[in-house]
Amino acid sequence: MILYHISNDIAICKSLFTGGLLRVEAEHAARFAELNGMIHEDLFENIRQMLEGETSANEGKKQAADKAAALGLDSARDYFNESAKDEARHARMFF
Repeated sequence: MILYHISNDIAICKSLFTGGLLRVEAEHAARFAELNGMIHEDLFENIRQMLEGETSANEGKKQAADKAAALGLDSARDYFNESAKDEARHARMFF
């Protein structure tokens, strides 16, 4: 039963990537940011803000992991730790 769910989830993810849905959603998000004045003429300012966002997300998720650990919520702790690692990896992509 678990194997079915895993293979089904993989098939769904593959469909999202190859079908272009994720690309279109990213385009919507970019346009929304542009219309709301979140995109600057200065490319380096945009990159600085993106890096700051990834760094801030990393710190926030590490704090959430610590709180979850203090409450004995191991699954939540693991999730936030993994998410914090993802945010750190995103930040490193700028270098």
